Amino acid sequence: MHLQYYPEWSLTTLRIIKDFEVCAYNEFLSNINGLSRKMLSVRLKQLLAWQLISRDIVETVPLRVKYSITDKGISLLDALDVFKNQLD
Repeated sequence: MHLQYYPEWSLTTLRIIKDFEVCAYNEFLSNINGLSRKMLSVRLKQLLAWQLISRDIVETVPLRVKYSITDKGISLLDALDVFKNQLD
């Protein structure tokens, strides 16, 4: 897992999902200032590939996609929080 490319967007996106529990695509855009649609799409694909988030399709008209954090994603954020607290 490489968070080297714009890690702030990856971690911010993970934290938004954790805070909201379930998040739709447009909710990210309205809650993360400065994040472009393209960057969000790249971040979500990476986080999905790393199995830090899951993607569910909601059968509505139109179809909606919801993202939620996985146990692996929660573990990563918890570990980073412990590390950050040690530095403070």
